[in-house]
Amino acid sequence: MTTENDPQDDDRLEALEAEVAFLKEQMSLLAQYLAIMIGRAQVNDCMLSALILSHPDRESLNAVWRQSSAAVIPNVIVRGPSPWDSEIADTAKQRVEHLNELADPDAT
Repeated sequence: MTTENDPQDDDRLEALEAEVAFLKEQMSLLAQYLAIMIGRAQVNDCMLSALILSHPDRESLNAVWRQSSAAVIPNVIVRGPSPWDSEIADTAKQRVEHLNELADPDAT
């Protein structure tokens, strides 16, 4: 028994293949963007750490940091229920704790 391919099925298959190829390209671009953002965050953390540790008046720096971060950090840490939001919030908390430890001259 021989069946002929329906041209409409072929068109749908081609459209799906094109959509999959487009989505693969988009995922690759997203992965590249994410790698760049992670790299920038790591470089920024290193520079912030160096600046904090070498600051001549860490007590003053700590006071300014605590005041300015109090307005920004709650909006970063309190996020939605998605796993991405949870990951972003956890990362933000870790970075804030690290900066707090560096900025506080009495930290052990």
